[in-house]
Amino acid sequence: MAKLVLALVTIFALLAAGSGRELLQSKTVTGTAAATPSLSILVEALTTANLTGTLDDPNLVATVFAPTNDAFAALLKQLNYTEAQLLSSYILKPTLLYHVVPGVAAKSMDLTNGQQLPTLLKGSNLTVALMMGGVNIEGAASNGTVTMPNIAADKAVVHVIDTVLLPASSVLDTYKPAPSTRR
Repeated sequence: MAKLVLALVTIFALLAAGSGRELLQSKTVTGTAAATPSLSILVEALTTANLTGTLDDPNLVATVFAPTNDAFAALLKQLNYTEAQLLSSYILKPTLLYHVVPGVAAKSMDLTNGQQLPTLLKGSNLTVALMMGGVNIEGAASNGTVTMPNIAADKAVVHVIDTVLLPASSVLDTYKPAPSTRR
């Protein structure tokens, strides 16, 4: 019941603000995410990974898939991590880079079924799967659904997704710190 009340309060707040998109449009990608309460963990992760500067660039042309707080909560459960463990983990930065497609600000209607999207994580692509009027994004180790598409952020486009997309573990392993040789 409490969840229903919270959902209704959120809907009324969005309606009172207009279409709700105004809440999500705060110029840059980082500003857009920061203005959206359901993306607060993403903002914290971007800050920790030192990626806010890149995504704050008003000239950034990119397609960004922004996982929600619920998506991060599911990932924490899957990995058996706390939020602090994830934020200090070697997988954080490459995982975030995997959500950014540079050089093209693609709206959902620009995407095609089976399209390969090269990400900022070198050598790692995402694949578009169009299904029943919706857009799914397939990663190497997880897939997500676009829940709120086509949010303008200066020259970039943000798509809110319901899953943290994970690259292949072999790619993540290249970011693993070398074992300590201290004795």
